[in-house]
Amino acid sequence: MAESIPLQRSESLSSKTCTICGRVLNCGAIAGLAAANAFLFLQLQAVTYKVAEEQSQLDELKDNLKTQQNQTIIVQEKVEEEHSLTLIHMGGTFVLITCLITMFHMTAHLQ
Repeated sequence: MAESIPLQRSESLSSKTCTICGRVLNCGAIAGLAAANAFLFLQLQAVTYKVAEEQSQLDELKDNLKTQQNQTIIVQEKVEEEHSLTLIHMGGTFVLITCLITMFHMTAHLQ
């Protein structure tokens, strides 16, 4: 019996050592996971900020695109108006030249 008591003490000492090592390892693992979690959270925040920044740039570009499309439509309407006015001017010029030629021709007959 005397021999079994020191064995129990040594087993309890090794069991306490294992328990302490296990707790230290668990604390280390928890600290490592917490650090990894913090790192991932910071990365997520950086990505979220970047996405928000890119989204604002996209919105700005969409507004610019809409403005340019509206300006393009206005310019196209003006070009169509000018085209029709040009045709009217060419027609009027043709009519005036025809009238002048007719008048010269008639004056040639009157003489």
